[in-house]
Amino acid sequence: MAGFSVNAQEVGYTSAAKFIANDDKTEIRFDVKGCVPHAEGICVEDNKKILHLGVCPVLPNEQDNLLLTTACWHEALHLTYSCGLKRSEFPKDLALKTILNALEDNRIEFYGSQDFAGVGPAMLEAASYFNRKTGSLVSTGEMNAPLMEALHAMIFIEKGLTPSWVLTPTAQKYVDVALELFYEVRKITRSQGIKATLELAKKIHAKILEAKKEQKQEQKQEQEQKQEKKQEKGDKQEQGKGEKGEESQPSSAGDVEDEDEKDAKESEDSEDSKGDSSEDEKDSKESKSKSGKDEDTNEEDEGDTDEGDADEGDADETEDADEGSEDACDKGDEGSEKAKDETVKGDDGKPSKSKSGEKAESTKEEDEETAAELDEEAKGDTQYESICKDIQSKIDNLPPSAKQYFPDRRNDVVRKVEKTAADDAAYRSELSNINGKVVVMGSVLEQSLRAQAKVKNRQHRETGILDENNLAAAARGLSKAVFRDQIDGSRLDTAVSIIFDESYSMNSKLRQTRQMLIALGEVMARFGIPFEIVGSTTTGTFSQDEYHKSPFTRTNPMLMQVYKSFNDSWQVARGTIVHSGAHNNNLDCEVVELASIRISKRKERRKIIFSLSDGEPYTGHTTKDANAVMAQQLKNVCNRLRKEGTEVYGFGIGTQNPAKYYGEDFFVYLDSIEAMGVKFFQRFASILTNGKVRL
Repeated sequence: MAGFSVNAQEVGYTSAAKFIANDDKTEIRFDVKGCVPHAEGICVEDNKKILHLGVCPVLPNEQDNLLLTTACWHEALHLTYSCGLKRSEFPKDLALKTILNALEDNRIEFYGSQDFAGVGPAMLEAASYFNRKTGSLVSTGEMNAPLMEALHAMIFIEKGLTPSWVLTPTAQKYVDVALELFYEVRKITRSQGIKATLELAKKIHAKILEAKKEQKQEQKQEQEQKQEKKQEKGDKQEQGKGEKGEESQPSSAGDVEDEDEKDAKESEDSEDSKGDSSEDEKDSKESKSKSGKDEDTNEEDEGDTDEGDADEGDADETEDADEGSEDACDKGDEGSEKAKDETVKGDDGKPSKSKSGEKAESTKEEDEETAAELDEEAKGDTQYESICKDIQSKIDNLPPSAKQYFPDRRNDVVRKVEKTAADDAAYRSELSNINGKVVVMGSVLEQSLRAQAKVKNRQHRETGILDENNLAAAARGLSKAVFRDQIDGSRLDTAVSIIFDESYSMNSKLRQTRQMLIALGEVMARFGIPFEIVGSTTTGTFSQDEYHKSPFTRTNPMLMQVYKSFNDSWQVARGTIVHSGAHNNNLDCEVVELASIRISKRKERRKIIFSLSDGEPYTGHTTKDANAVMAQQLKNVCNRLRKEGTEVYGFGIGTQNPAKYYGEDFFVYLDSIEAMGVKFFQRFASILTNGKVRL
């Protein structure tokens, strides 16, 4: 695939998609309600690839246009790289499907950035935008889907971006177990394609599912431990509420020997109202005669019991230990303590989990429940679904006048005019005809710039430096305004974009326009003012029948020709001006918009657009409505750009028509190039100096 260069800001959201997904089986349909594009036909069984796009107005925000363009390209990349699975092979499991989509999104954008210059930066800008948005959604609690959050984070990390938020614990756990595998998406070769992506997705899904099971097991164990502590606390409280006057049965010597010091102390606390019983346990390790005496006392309390049975119990401590489980004291602490060391048994009587933290085998039902929970965590918008929803919301909120112009930019062309060997000689010939005009214009502009840069003294100030000319007034106390101060002059911190009409109606004024461009270029280059020169027209390659069937206001493809860019040296590029011509129609509203996008990249504080034209915008279509809508769009664009800080001026050569669209206060009239005298130059200089200098 050739490295087709695309520029999201210039060609619009419909243009590059045609080239990215350019093959005989691809069709582009403008049939989407809204702006969200989507691809159809990526399955092996499909005979036709279809890229569905929306019919959108021109978005006033540069970033929105870029994001919508990128969403369109992204879907086109799916048609280019994601074909290879049968319909039956696509996963039905939502979590696995979401993981596959995340991996495949990064894979196709990685290949697209290699094959098409301009795609990589655009995709990275879209990811940066969504990174910031995701951080906001998580922090406000609007995103509560750990798997989707983790996948977004891994998409950003794989692209070299740091997530803009602190991941929630569950999402962080998923990233910890899956990120290393996620990086392997770039190892998938083109021949392996989406099938290899699916296998990688299955591995990641298994890792995350296992992490989910472990998390549930840990939560279950933690809950059980809390419950046990609560039960133990309750048992102790019940034991301390023994009926007053009731005596507990003492434990045998063997029982006491088996109990540790903690058990003996807890037994003391629970039976502190029974003095005799407490003394028995403390003296349990003394001689058997003492123990026998204690048991005799116990026998008197219980009634008629055989004394020999007690002696036999003293002789056989093991039997006493077994029988001790029936003693009254075992109803308290001993039972709860022994439970801590026992194994919890399942329904089949086999051990299912140890209290020491050993893993338990999950049942089929538990696995299905975990998988269903993971599917719930995968719900939410993907990056481009979220981006397109944002853009659609902005489109819905546009004023009615801004939602009537719909350009079809699929076949628009922005190209650099190439210089030939004969250009310099032809340029010098043109320059010789207006050399005197250039000298005068340069002199006027130089005078303006020097006046602007000059240090100015301001007198009659109430603070500052004492003005020697006002010493007498100061001594007499006649006035407080006896000081002066100085203000430094300002330098020209301005970038200029010159756009000119190359429509057929300019044919009679072509030479004059060319000479004006030469004069402006020579003067601005002399004073180091950054500028560019761009011509515009249409290609004329459109069908009126197709236009009437189209949902667009303008289908005639636009041609923008860059004669000198901001980065070009005027001495090198100026020869290209001789190639300026008069061709088809003019699309001023879109050209001004694109010029504003180009100049917005400049660092200069002031940004000025000069538009040289001879009349109203004309699309070439046979309906008056289309041209009226375009004329209104030009007014809308100029007004909006001025509010945003970009100055737009119309220059009319032999016509006052452009004043209707650019505004009387922003229009400069010139009868002819021969009439381009001092007055015109002064007006031009005043604009450049922002009216701060009067000549």
